[in-house]
Amino acid sequence: MGRITVSQTQDYFIKDQKPFFYLGDTIWMAFSKLTIEKWKQYLCYRKTQGFTVIQASLFPLCHDNSISEKELFPFERIPETGQCQFNRMVQEYFDQVETFLSAAYEMGMTVCLHLLWVNYIPNTWASQSSPGTGIPYEQLESIYRPLLQRYRKYQPVYAVSGDIRFESPEVERYCLKMLDMIAEEDAEALTTLHIAPDEDLPDSIVRHRQLGFYTYQSGHGFMQQDNTYRFARQFLAKDYKKPIVNTEPGYEGHRHGYRNGRFDRFDIRKETYLSLLGGAKAGITYGAHGVWMCHEREMQFNNERFSGSPFPFETALRFDGAWDVSFAKRLYQFYGMQDMEPLDNALTDDLPDVLAAENKSRGLIFIYTPYNTRLSLSFSITDYDVEAVVLKTRDFITPDCNCENNTIAPHEFNSDALYVLRKRRLISNG
Repeated sequence: MGRITVSQTQDYFIKDQKPFFYLGDTIWMAFSKLTIEKWKQYLCYRKTQGFTVIQASLFPLCHDNSISEKELFPFERIPETGQCQFNRMVQEYFDQVETFLSAAYEMGMTVCLHLLWVNYIPNTWASQSSPGTGIPYEQLESIYRPLLQRYRKYQPVYAVSGDIRFESPEVERYCLKMLDMIAEEDAEALTTLHIAPDEDLPDSIVRHRQLGFYTYQSGHGFMQQDNTYRFARQFLAKDYKKPIVNTEPGYEGHRHGYRNGRFDRFDIRKETYLSLLGGAKAGITYGAHGVWMCHEREMQFNNERFSGSPFPFETALRFDGAWDVSFAKRLYQFYGMQDMEPLDNALTDDLPDVLAAENKSRGLIFIYTPYNTRLSLSFSITDYDVEAVVLKTRDFITPDCNCENNTIAPHEFNSDALYVLRKRRLISNG
């Protein structure tokens, strides 16, 4: 299986000499919760849907967890306190990780291993709520270097961190150490950092030779969905150009943070297209509330106040929104969207969450609108053919356009839509 690399333009991925779309699914707790049989069934289903990357945490999350007596842990723990004994690694756990990685590799799926979730860094917001889980700095080498050596043959992508905030110099120190080890043990691997919403990267990490791409999470707050493109612009503005992926939009079925209500497939589509057209065009990640923590009915989830009660794993696995993000990947490939750039001021009206992007080399302009509305454009559409994709039904339609005033009339579907304007190639008589 070929490795995923970065394009010459430094803003999207390549695999097997073709543009590669990072279509990720989130299953943080797979290694500690699933059997190999269930893992293979899960992989087969997601592969059928077109997913290309599986995001999993190397070690289980503590502050977001559906508690199970059958859960497998990577380290022995002191029964009275639950404190991890990092010098006593559970061989069965790490053998299972390898079995899972091997199965994904054989299916042609890439696993993005999240190495150092925030609770494993001492004195962070999550380690304080999960006492005894912070790994001492001097033990990073003995824990991680052998694992990098063992698992590199399966060509994983690495996310050094999980959900971190740079709340102390120690966080940066841990992340730099991990980047250094990856550079020494698996230098060809794509590497990133998974950071908390509204967080940015220190210059020392942005400049590091092993940082291959930027990722951000737009988060699970219903009222902050502009994060999907606001955070993308933050990384577009950096001096070091790299591919950008929103690796944690709102999960389908997840509560609206501390607000009542849950994200549905429309919200998933909206966040997908706002991310892609907003600048995070190298891919998108999906999550289903119930899949990411491998929840079963008999389990007790420890973060319901923020996230809401999870759906059973098998139910959440078949949520419709996964097919919608898969369809976005197919549109990306069909239209060659890897070369698009955000197009500001394309509209004369200020329409919330309506974004445009342009692929100049192909003469294409893309406009996403989450609601049915008239589009008044700031440029002449006389030389453009216009079509639209009704994203709820995945129908291709020809909208009514007025070239005299450069408007596109509302379509006849109560749905979000992706408009595609294709510039006609004018043939000269001379």
